[in-house]
Amino acid sequence: MASEIRVNQIQNRSGLTTVTWNDEGLNVVGVVTATSFSGPITGSTGTFGGDVTISGDLGVGGTITYEDVARVDATGISTFREGYQVGPLTGIALTAYKDGSIRTTGIITASSFVGDGSGLTGAGPTLANGSNNRVITATGANALTGESNLTFTGSNLTVNNGSGASEVTLVTPSNTDGGIYFNDGSNVGALSYLHTDNYILIDRSF
Repeated sequence: MASEIRVNQIQNRSGLTTVTWNDEGLNVVGVVTATSFSGPITGSTGTFGGDVTISGDLGVGGTITYEDVARVDATGISTFREGYQVGPLTGIALTAYKDGSIRTTGIITASSFVGDGSGLTGAGPTLANGSNNRVITATGANALTGESNLTFTGSNLTVNNGSGASEVTLVTPSNTDGGIYFNDGSNVGALSYLHTDNYILIDRSF
């Protein structure tokens, strides 16, 4: 015949109640050691000295803080509902927002970029001496200059040299005539250079 001990609580020698039973379950003050636990575990604080494996979902209502963690290894998809930040708490270096935008104070390096780059600054060739109506010329592989002496308003092209003669040069292949035409596109009225005869022709037709 098996023996039974029925008690409502257990106290240690100092009178401190360490184990209490009630309708809701067992309440233990101290450390509980077991080979396994079955069912939900509820506690206000807890410390794990070894590895912890959770086969189901983990829900955290507060903040998860990683101290001295070199990396987080995730084999699936990690979802951050409000975004995430990278960097020390005193100076966040990168922030990824839930709308897909990313803000960073560092350098972004990629093999290619896709999308509208109209909002980028400092990307591509730089423009110096820019102003309204100035014709842009290249001063190098990645540098552009707005020419102050060469302007185009959409209908008027102006060459203005404040320190010497202003020139317009038309270069044509050998034995090919060149010309400047003042007309409506029908070649009526022209100032042309006939290369084969070496003279300038002024043609005014009515």
